[in-house]
Amino acid sequence: MMNVIPGGNGLRAVLALLTMLVVQALAQEKGKVPASEVAFKGLVREYTTALTDFQKAYLVAKTPAEKEKLVEEKAPRPAVFASRFLEVAKRYPKSPAAVDALMWVVTHPVSASEPEAKLRTKALALLGSEHLKDDRVGGLCTQLVFTIDADSEEFLRLALAKSPSPGVQARACASLAHNLKYRSRIIRQFKEAPETAKSHEQTWGKATVAALLKHDPSKLEQESITHWEQVVKNHGNVKHPTHGTLAGLAAAHMASIRRPVDVDQPAPEIDAEDIEGKAMKLSEFRGKVVLLYFWGHAFPPCRTMYGYQRELARKMEGKPFVIVGVNADADRAGLKKLHETEKITWRSWWDKGNVSGPIATRWEVDLWPTVVLIDHKGTVRALWTGWPDRKTFEEDLAKLMKETGK
Repeated sequence: MMNVIPGGNGLRAVLALLTMLVVQALAQEKGKVPASEVAFKGLVREYTTALTDFQKAYLVAKTPAEKEKLVEEKAPRPAVFASRFLEVAKRYPKSPAAVDALMWVVTHPVSASEPEAKLRTKALALLGSEHLKDDRVGGLCTQLVFTIDADSEEFLRLALAKSPSPGVQARACASLAHNLKYRSRIIRQFKEAPETAKSHEQTWGKATVAALLKHDPSKLEQESITHWEQVVKNHGNVKHPTHGTLAGLAAAHMASIRRPVDVDQPAPEIDAEDIEGKAMKLSEFRGKVVLLYFWGHAFPPCRTMYGYQRELARKMEGKPFVIVGVNADADRAGLKKLHETEKITWRSWWDKGNVSGPIATRWEVDLWPTVVLIDHKGTVRALWTGWPDRKTFEEDLAKLMKETGK
């Protein structure tokens, strides 16, 4: 299949027509495979191949100039592909591939500065008007949790109110509750550090960010709790991969809203299994200064700190101090071997193999690593996203060790 070259509308129309002709021929040749599926999978394959080729070339590029040129010339642009996926959905509106194609457009957002950004709005509108009974829409709802645009919020509300599918309703309700909580946190972040809004303005546009900032984060949190309560009431027994049930997911989120983790506040209890499958509670370490470390071997910044943690464990041996981790890696058996090869002597809770596990959800950890210092009385005294500079960390640690009186 041809690669799309950015150009005029005439060129794009010709390429789209050629693509459809190829699709139809392939569908006839394969017989049982619907033309709609061939069209959708062909576009996915074309995009994936282009992305893989770009990534390989980028890794071997030697200079910033070479990398910049590759980004300009070889990086596949979702803006170019979005119109082609939307065309598949329009050509085969009643097919399963139409839903797949529309979801692709929604989950591959285009920069707000590009005219193709409006195609995402069209895709959400089509999904909302034609496909709310499709169970796959539930999966899309979960992918809209970390969005700030009005179109996404409107779609979540529409799916909750209008979908005849119990599965879609359950996921729409939970996703809307989570999205409202996320928006409240983003608003506070923007107000505390206005420079952090710039990347969101590039993705969503200045108008979208400005509209978000008009909301009261406290009211968003209250509405979030209302929807989480609805999740418990109407969908609480629905299974969830990391929290057991949607009721468990709702409980963790509501606790994080009502009793947020903060400096000079009591550390929430952690009561779960460690990597070895043994029960462990955070309160077991009362009387000691605790370095609570949210980590995953999959994250390079976490791996770089093994040596310092080993050094720290040796230095503090015999003192009222302990390192305990919360791990997000999926391969539990591999983690046991990792402890041996990396000489990791401290224990870690296993957070169900997910960055959105029950512990991370309760502690509102979004970035890995996250480092927390808890004093011997069980109070959070310092919290960093990423490792702080060593001098700052060791000064804070020394202060807390002195407070133990041992």
